Amino acid sequence: MSSKIEEKKWCATYSRSINAMSEYQLSGNVYLYLAMDKRTYSFPDGYKESAEAYLSYRSKTGIKDKTNRTFSLYLERFFAFLIRKNMVRIEQLAIKDVFSFMGSLSCYEKPTINHTMRAVRYYLKYCYECGFMKKEMFSKLPNPYYNRKSRLPSTYSAEEVKKLLSSIDLGNPCGIRDYAIILLIARLGLRSSDVANLRFTNIDWENELIRLTQMKTGNPLELPLLQDVGEAMIHYLKGARPKSESDHVFIRQVPPYTEFNPGAVGALVRYHLLKAVSILKGKRKARMYSATALPVVYWSMKFHYL
Repeated sequence: MSSKIEEKKWCATYSRSINAMSEYQLSGNVYLYLAMDKRTYSFPDGYKESAEAYLSYRSKTGIKDKTNRTFSLYLERFFAFLIRKNMVRIEQLAIKDVFSFMGSLSCYEKPTINHTMRAVRYYLKYCYECGFMKKEMFSKLPNPYYNRKSRLPSTYSAEEVKKLLSSIDLGNPCGIRDYAIILLIARLGLRSSDVANLRFTNIDWENELIRLTQMKTGNPLELPLLQDVGEAMIHYLKGARPKSESDHVFIRQVPPYTEFNPGAVGALVRYHLLKAVSILKGKRKARMYSATALPVVYWSMKFHYL
């Protein structure tokens, strides 16, 4: 086994270990870390009715399933903490218990603390308004503040993007695929979820456009199919993509040749960033960089692929 593969496996094991220790410190349990869309969340009997009613209410108001799954994770952690404190029913809950839970979140980063407490606060608001509890707590609970602008700068320079792209090995099918994916993110500003969900029907070769509905916002998006992006995609589709009945553009290189999930696309980009850039600024920073630093070249590709 190569040293690169060993290093990658070690990093994954290290990350899982840190997550497990943080979860145990918070709830006294260690969960199997499956992809969020594959996990089934369960709630204690004393909270199950109110939690399921709340999540059902959110779904009816148009909240996406992915967002509800995230809220389910936060509520699951909240309930696990309460059960450890022998608070087995929602009627027993006191505001001091919620503050105690908030204090236990110190093992997480500020954005996670903010999002967790937001989920808890709105759950408690729903419970009070719907009669699951008699004490009003929503207005008394703070939502921990964090400054989003305090993070690292949100762009890569043109030189850094070129370094990233030039570091990818185009001598193998995985490299050809990864190059096309990263170019889509860097040049067109697509999110990993949109790249993972990109289908052949989204590509209008005749009019040199990409049309899709954004996974995160549900908003339609139309983008020009730039020359370098188009060439990279054609190189992948003609010479590196396995034969598959999948209608997704990008698929895995090993059987059963299924499409990617957004997390896998993000991990793929981070892997190449770690190799090419000395400071990992994050995949979303690459998306925010968008197409501004590299020259935009419009072209006619309708006869290159059709």
